[in-house]
Amino acid sequence: MRTKHLATAMLMLSVVAACNSGKSTGEYEIVTLQEEKLPPVQTLQLEKIDLPENYTMGRNSLYIYQDTILIVNKFQNPFPMKKMVTLVNLNNGEIIADYFTNGRGPRELLYSYTSFSFNHLDIMCPSGKFVSINLDSAIMHGNDYKPNIIRTERNNFSSGWCSLDDTLILANNDYYYDGVIEGCESYTKLPEFYWFSKSGRCVPEYNETDYIGVKCKMSDISREYFSINKKKNRVLCFNAYRPYVKVFNLDLNLIKRINGPEPDDGKYDVIHGMSRVWWNESYGRNFYYRSPGGDDESIFVLNERTHKYKEEESDIFSNKMTETCDANAEVFRFDWDGNLIARYKLGGNKHLYGGITYSKRTNTLYFCILDLDGDGECHMYKAKL
Repeated sequence: MRTKHLATAMLMLSVVAACNSGKSTGEYEIVTLQEEKLPPVQTLQLEKIDLPENYTMGRNSLYIYQDTILIVNKFQNPFPMKKMVTLVNLNNGEIIADYFTNGRGPRELLYSYTSFSFNHLDIMCPSGKFVSINLDSAIMHGNDYKPNIIRTERNNFSSGWCSLDDTLILANNDYYYDGVIEGCESYTKLPEFYWFSKSGRCVPEYNETDYIGVKCKMSDISREYFSINKKKNRVLCFNAYRPYVKVFNLDLNLIKRINGPEPDDGKYDVIHGMSRVWWNESYGRNFYYRSPGGDDESIFVLNERTHKYKEEESDIFSNKMTETCDANAEVFRFDWDGNLIARYKLGGNKHLYGGITYSKRTNTLYFCILDLDGDGECHMYKAKL
C-alpha cells in the first residue's frame, strides 16, 4: 500500500496499520560516501544574536522560527520563565504564548526534551508523554491554542521522535538493533519504529511477548534522530553513533541507505548488571549525526565525524570529548532523497547544543550553541548561506 493523500492523522494511522510491522521490506539502494568525492566544506560566518539573560540562563534549548520567533524550552526547571515552553516575538520582546508547568498533572510535564520539525516543536517527556506544538497555531492563537498531549503505553520508550502533524508521532524503539551482538540476537525482530496517535494508540501494536528475553536498551549505541516530510513522502533517519543515514517512505519501507565516509566498525560489550550495551573500552566511541532541521527542500544535520574516540575519566572535567567532536564537526545538507548537497563548518570552539532551524525566506541557518569559552550558557547564532 502506498500513501498518496493524508487528509487526517487517523487516516495516516490506518494506512500504517495496514502496512508492515514498522520495519522495512524489499530491496533498497545502498550509497557509500567517499571522502574525496564529498562536497567542499564551507566555513560559516556566525553572528551572535543578543538575547535577554533570562532566555539563555539555565538548562534549556533555543530555536528561532521564521526569523522572528524565539522558542525557549526549559528541560525541567522553568525558572526564570513561568512555563516549560515559551514563544517570544523578537521584534518587540513580547511573549506570544507559554505552555506546560512542571509536574505530573494532566497538562504538565516532568521533563521537556525537544526536536524541531518544519513548523512543529516536538516534545518527549520520559514519563510517557509526547507533544507536538503547531507553531503557526501557537503564534495565531497564543494560549488559546491547546497542544495535544499524547500518552503512550510505555515510559522512557524512545530516544528519537518526530511528528507527522500535531496528532501523530513517530518514535524509534530503543530496544531495536539491526546489527549482530552476542546475547542480543532477537532484537532485530522488534519493530524499529512505532506510530502514536492522539488517543495513545500504538502501531504496530505493542506486544509484551515480543520482548521476552530482551533485557538491554540499545540507545547508547543505536540512537537515531529523524525528520518527516509529508509532502515528499519521506522519513530521513540519522544515526547518532553509526555513520549512516536511512531514507524511508511514510509506509516505513526503506528506500536508500547512505553509509560512511567512516567505516561502521564499532565494537560493543553487553553490561548485564546495568541492562545496557556499551562501547568496548579498547575500541572507543563514535559520534555522528544529531539535531536535524530544515524545510521542504532540504535538511541540515550536525555530523560530529568522530571515529574511535577513547574516552578518559578526566574528559568529564576538561570537556575534552566535546572539544574533540567540535574540532571534527560539520553540518551536512541533504535533499529529501538522501543526496548530500553541501557541507559547512561552524568554526571556532562552538558546541552545537540544541537544534538547527532554517529560514528559506532569508536563506539563514540558526543554531543554539553552548559557549564553552565564556559563560557556559546557551546562546543563539545565525549564519547566512
